[in-house]
Amino acid sequence: MIIARYFLIGAVAILVSVVAYLSVLMSEREAALTEASRYNLQWSASQAAIESLRLQTAIHRFTQTPDSTRVDDIRLRYDILVNRMSLLSNGEFLQTVGDDAKSRAAIDEAKSTIAAIAPLVTAAETEGTGARILTALQPLNAKFIQLASQANRLGAERVADEQSALFRLYKLFSALIGALLMIGLGLIAMLFWHNKQLRDAKKSLEASTSQLRSAIEAAETASRAKSEFLANMSHEIRTPMNGVLGMTDLLKRSALSVRQQRLVDTISNSANTLLKIINDILDISRIEAGTTELDIHDVDIRHCVEGAVGLFAEQLRGNEVELTLFIANEVPDVVRSDGGRLRQICVNLLGNAIKFTPRGEVGVRISATPIVDGESTVHFEFRDTGIGMTPEVIGRIMKPFAQGDSSITRRFGGTGLGLSISQQLVAMMGGRLTITSEPNKGTTVSFALPMKIASTTKPVRADQARLVGQRILVVDDHETNREIIASYLGRAGVVVDTAATADTALAMLQREHERGRSYHVLIADLIMPRVNGMELVKTVRSDDAFGDLKVVMLTSMSWKGDASQMRKLGIAEHLIKPVSRNELLDAVSRAVFVSSMPEPLMAGLHGSPPLPHYTGHVLLAEDNPVNVEVATEHLSGFGLTFEVARNGIEAVDLFKRGQFDLVLMDIQMPELDGVGATEQIRTFAKENAQPRTPIVAVTANAYEADRRLCLAANMDGFLSKPFAESAFEAVLARWLPKSLASKPSSQSMRDDRDDDLVALPRPDIVSLDDEVIAALKARRPALLARLIKVYLDFAPSTISIMRTAIDNEHTESLGAAAHSLKSSSANIGAVRIADFCRTLEVMARESKLGGSDAIMTALEREIVHVRDLLTKIEVKGLAEVRA
Repeated sequence: MIIARYFLIGAVAILVSVVAYLSVLMSEREAALTEASRYNLQWSASQAAIESLRLQTAIHRFTQTPDSTRVDDIRLRYDILVNRMSLLSNGEFLQTVGDDAKSRAAIDEAKSTIAAIAPLVTAAETEGTGARILTALQPLNAKFIQLASQANRLGAERVADEQSALFRLYKLFSALIGALLMIGLGLIAMLFWHNKQLRDAKKSLEASTSQLRSAIEAAETASRAKSEFLANMSHEIRTPMNGVLGMTDLLKRSALSVRQQRLVDTISNSANTLLKIINDILDISRIEAGTTELDIHDVDIRHCVEGAVGLFAEQLRGNEVELTLFIANEVPDVVRSDGGRLRQICVNLLGNAIKFTPRGEVGVRISATPIVDGESTVHFEFRDTGIGMTPEVIGRIMKPFAQGDSSITRRFGGTGLGLSISQQLVAMMGGRLTITSEPNKGTTVSFALPMKIASTTKPVRADQARLVGQRILVVDDHETNREIIASYLGRAGVVVDTAATADTALAMLQREHERGRSYHVLIADLIMPRVNGMELVKTVRSDDAFGDLKVVMLTSMSWKGDASQMRKLGIAEHLIKPVSRNELLDAVSRAVFVSSMPEPLMAGLHGSPPLPHYTGHVLLAEDNPVNVEVATEHLSGFGLTFEVARNGIEAVDLFKRGQFDLVLMDIQMPELDGVGATEQIRTFAKENAQPRTPIVAVTANAYEADRRLCLAANMDGFLSKPFAESAFEAVLARWLPKSLASKPSSQSMRDDRDDDLVALPRPDIVSLDDEVIAALKARRPALLARLIKVYLDFAPSTISIMRTAIDNEHTESLGAAAHSLKSSSANIGAVRIADFCRTLEVMARESKLGGSDAIMTALEREIVHVRDLLTKIEVKGLAEVRA
């Protein structure tokens, strides 16, 4: 600002100087012009006088010697005199030297005299004319002399005046130049002073910059050290955690007493809790270091949020907290986002809401704005009626490792990282997390994320589409639950009525029946004031008018009753709240169109199913003895042969000497790490024209950057420690074929993500596994009796749904029904039916229905045969069940 001010002052001074100098130049020029004009006027007057004398001389000559030549000379001299007078009469000369009346009068008289003798000049040859001309010209000389004198006087006065003004201007200009010189000197002095100040400030700034640079370098060094420390700690902590979780997982599969099973479960839960804390600490460190990246892919929002909510459903059963989930109809099915991070945010926020809500309600609401240009903004809201917070507490808890106060920390525990991680992840995804709360009234945490709509869409299932027009009565004392269920059913085209109490529901049932518009389904909450759901159903069943009414029971607590009691009351379905839209529609669809007890009643009868076996020889490169023990147990359990290398060099040597179908490569090993070993293995295979062997990285570093590093090192997969049995099996299922020696029943009882071949079951597979039947008959005959009854009711209706799905080419409905019947058949020992269903499920998953009609025909024949076999089984209590 100071330099700019000085520059402006200097510019103004220079401008004034230039203007003064130009004024001086203009004054000098004007004086010069005045002087020149004065001389021109004098010269013109003198020339006019001379021409007048020459004309007179020419007339004297003609008078003495008349001759025509003399006449021409007279006329020529006259014309020249006229021209001289024209020049004199030009006003510019007079204006320059001062146009006074005397000069103008003298010129006018001279012009009049010359004009008067014009006829005489024309008639100059006439005798006596020359004398007359001479007489007329006699006064002209005096006039011209007068005019020259007048011009000289006026010009001199004008020049004197101009020189006097010029002198004054020179004096002004000199004073101005002096003032400007003083100002310039002052400016120069100030600039020197200011430059000194700038030099001092620059030195100070350079010193501060140097200190800041040193501080930044120290911070970067500390950040790198922290990242390296965290990476190392991640590896060091996850290595023993892998041993704890791996061995616990294996221990669960052994024969344990009830007390031992409870102890093992405690160990497993504690280890998983510790692992979550470790992951939270690593997450917040990576976020603060700016190294966290999003993995954008197609995400099913409903599946993601419902999965997060489902994690807490079991935790809240029996508590005084109502957990609700509402996903609005306008929420898009599939979007482009980071599903893992979105699920993490939901789990963190929902976990906080439940932790600080001892009683009341915890609700999750998802809504969205209309889709515009392929994008929509999805709003997430987590609301609870818990202890609430003050604004000061809200400000504190948004920081890492912070909670409201020490008493809350002692009462509820926790690291205080969940909310901070969620806040920063939301910001990375383009949103902003906000909290509104009031002490003792609850808290609402919300955020909105802009999301692009994925190109893939989820088709409407055929069995759910058939619900259009069904009339359903929903009974629940909780208003939010009624709103959610009514919304889900309404979108499917169902006509929904709601009631808050059992008495209101009974009145509505009776009224609609009298009007001839009976309800098709009753959805009742089990826990309600005064009259609960079970008592309501008993009252309804006591009236023959409602004999065809299907009943779906909802509860937030696990069901403790017996299946026979549910069957006696005609309860077709039993769902645990919070229920998802698809779960609700599936249950209602089964209640309306199947009318049988579903698969969940038969699930979990045999405990953990046997492991499938795979074919292959595996190279395990691992230096940690605990990890070796865990991995070898898993490999042995899956029926694989293997060799162990304790470092990278040994792994390369073993690979060169043997033939392996899969390599499990630890990244951090002594002498030669996993990346270097992989490079040498790939080079050796290329030089010897060997086929590519899958190499899967096994590492305790759980960062996405580590995953990319492994894939960039020419590896084929990534397995993070500690790994669960399911994750280990997923790797084996991807790279190794299943062993044909595996028992079909074991295969069919597992969760079928591993079936790759679509083929008809082998003819040597028996229809009914005697071992399964014998085991149930010996240990739990009453359960076997109920299973046979339920299965014979359930299987035919499910086969009918599968046939309809094939006819309509609806793969999703076919896959769901085939999966349900497959699992139920495996539990009852109907191995051949289970294999038929597995084949159809794979075909539906791959949307390849060619040959499905033939399989369905064989399946329909097989179900008749199995029904005959099951009805011939003699079991104690079976007669009562059949009755």
